[in-house]
Amino acid sequence: MDAVVLREFGEPDVLRLESVPDPAPSPGWVTVRLKAAALNWHDVLVRQGRYSSPLPHVLGADGAGVRTDTGEEVLVLPSLWWGDREAAPSAQWEILGDHQRGTYAESVRVPEGCVAPKPHGLSWEQAAALPLVGLTTYRALFTRG
Repeated sequence: MDAVVLREFGEPDVLRLESVPDPAPSPGWVTVRLKAAALNWHDVLVRQGRYSSPLPHVLGADGAGVRTDTGEEVLVLPSLWWGDREAAPSAQWEILGDHQRGTYAESVRVPEGCVAPKPHGLSWEQAAALPLVGLTTYRALFTRG
């Protein structure tokens, strides 16, 4: 499959379209065939090397697409391994695209709990932009005041 691959940290010109292996099936994980991915500030910081992301790497925290196992239209939720406490993440928590291969690809593999139904009234592009920025904004406004 095609993916945008980061092989060195730097400006946007370090990103390259390359062929990479399809995500491998794994128990408890689902593969989403992406229809759209969104760019956000987190991706810029990863590209600049401000996280400890491995190289080569596929960026991308946000996306929307179709589950390959069920055909369901879904959002990809970028918070991996949050844990049981609502108020604070676990020590294992990370954002999709930090260490796990992200959404700048034709498909992405995520834990089964990291997908949610795509809202019917949203385009693929709108749905892809919702998870990280939209949920962060919601949390700031309605749970943190």
